[in-house]
Amino acid sequence: MKYLFFISLLSFSGMALSAEWKVIAESTSCEDKILIKGKEGEKYVLAVSGGVEKKLFAKDSSSFHENSMKTTEFISRNEGDQYSFIQPSYVEGNPPKIDITHEGQVKRCRMELTR
Repeated sequence: MKYLFFISLLSFSGMALSAEWKVIAESTSCEDKILIKGKEGEKYVLAVSGGVEKKLFAKDSSSFHENSMKTTEFISRNEGDQYSFIQPSYVEGNPPKIDITHEGQVKRCRMELTR
């Protein structure tokens, strides 16, 4: 019995460790290349531009899921340029988008999923 418990514990810990940050989308229409990294179950995604990472948190406080059944918007909470990443639902099949607000000007960039 202890043996089965130990084996199941190892398999669950292996699954938890296998979840890594991976690039889920990249910009196709922006001057600067922007990558979005996600990790299953995290409360935020990372926007990477020019080697700088920004955390973007879900507006509805949900966790990131690559195959989410609902559209989720992730927004930055820090000063400076504001990022708003829109992850469409898996069912919609639309491409993701990112809005970048710089000095009051909003620029929308199309993105491509990297699945």
